[in-house]
Amino acid sequence: MSLPVVKKDINLIKIDFDDQVYRYSDNRYPKDILFHSIKENGLLNPPLLVQSQKRSSSFKIVNGFRRLEAARKANFTLIPALVVSRTTPVKELFHFSVTDNLTTRNLNLFEKAVLLDKLLKAGLDFREVISQFLPLIGLPPARAKLDELLPLAKLPENVIDYVLEKNFPASKIFYLSNLPNQDYQLISEFLDNLKPSANLFTKITSGLVFLARRDGLPLNKVFKKIGGSDLLDDERLTRRKKLELLAEKIYLLQYPIASRVNYQIKQLLEEARLPISI
Repeated sequence: MSLPVVKKDINLIKIDFDDQVYRYSDNRYPKDILFHSIKENGLLNPPLLVQSQKRSSSFKIVNGFRRLEAARKANFTLIPALVVSRTTPVKELFHFSVTDNLTTRNLNLFEKAVLLDKLLKAGLDFREVISQFLPLIGLPPARAKLDELLPLAKLPENVIDYVLEKNFPASKIFYLSNLPNQDYQLISEFLDNLKPSANLFTKITSGLVFLARRDGLPLNKVFKKIGGSDLLDDERLTRRKKLELLAEKIYLLQYPIASRVNYQIKQLLEEARLPISI
């Protein structure tokens, strides 16, 4: 998709850096590398700007947020830019931005989620998003895939970092979707305090969410019910032991019958005093 663009030198003070409508790029990237490159070589790849709806002399950023932030930090006054008319359809602007980004890098899972969320908020019909943008970012054009990704755009930053570090597929953390903000805060604190493995993170957080939804309780009340706060504060326990006890307590509440059966079997085996070799 080509756009009718005009290349111009634009004064940075005419660019609205606060307008993030078209931004979906992850802000966690090696900023120093980009800064030194642009400071030394300038903007070799001009960003795309669109004329503001309010004033034709001011501009909104469509793509090149990172480059422009580096240019501002380097105290540039004028920068080369590609400028399009304010009448350009939003869909075309997003399409150009995504295509341009994909020439240099792939979007991570979080960026894809934010992009899809912004497309819908910008007024695009979900059928357009599914048929045109999902394939563009390497995903199958299916409503289920859209529904799977959208909730990830709302996750706290440290949870996003963890998800990206562990390379979780969206389907594996779908249960974290549409939680209240205070629940995300609890999950963030859990991550910061105990730094669980991917397996234990999934086991504990999915169990907590299951119990909260089953019992109609906020996540923090479920956590308190299993003694989670006391466990976190117990300095006698190692981080690993705290995680094991949390997982065990959650399992007991999730599967009370199975837990009782397992306990009875364990007791019978201990009473039988069977040789280790059996």
